[in-house]
Amino acid sequence: MQMFAQFLSLLSEVPEWVPLFLLPALLTLAAILHTAFGARPFYAVSALSAVGMGTAVVAAKGGGAVAYLGLTSSFAALLGLLFFVPKRKRSARMRKAEKLAAGLCAVSGQRPPKVCRFEEERFVTAEESGMQLSYAEELLSKLRRTSLAAADRVEAEALSRTLQGCRAGRLTEEEIGRLNDCLASVLKLTAKYKL
Repeated sequence: MQMFAQFLSLLSEVPEWVPLFLLPALLTLAAILHTAFGARPFYAVSALSAVGMGTAVVAAKGGGAVAYLGLTSSFAALLGLLFFVPKRKRSARMRKAEKLAAGLCAVSGQRPPKVCRFEEERFVTAEESGMQLSYAEELLSKLRRTSLAAADRVEAEALSRTLQGCRAGRLTEEEIGRLNDCLASVLKLTAKYKL
């Protein structure tokens, strides 16, 4: 019994600002952290601890423990409404990309390199990249003079338009790759018709 009396005298020495300001602030912080990190079941333990300690201090000081218990319990319940705020969902595309990256990391044992989306693209002409468009146009003109199948004639016309469009402008690396594919198609057509 003497130990309980010593405990009550120790609680009565706690400053009044602790149950009035510090414990509600800690309760608010606990609710925010439990919501942010998904530890919702543990919020009840934090809330009961804060409300219980505050009520014990107020009771030891000799005033309004029941009122304090009611007010802080209501405040803890209001903070519990934070758990009903919906989480921001990631798009299916983002989840798929993260899953693919995780799979690549697991297979290769290393993280994929970071890519800067705002990196300035390099532009070059077809001649600067070593492609001879004039030779490809000569081959296409020879192809047009032969009797081509209808599908091959359409493909030759499309390839000719692509080459004309790429001749004057500066191209990105992706466009250079597409142009390279067009030149390969011209060579396949010439091999098919034995020119």
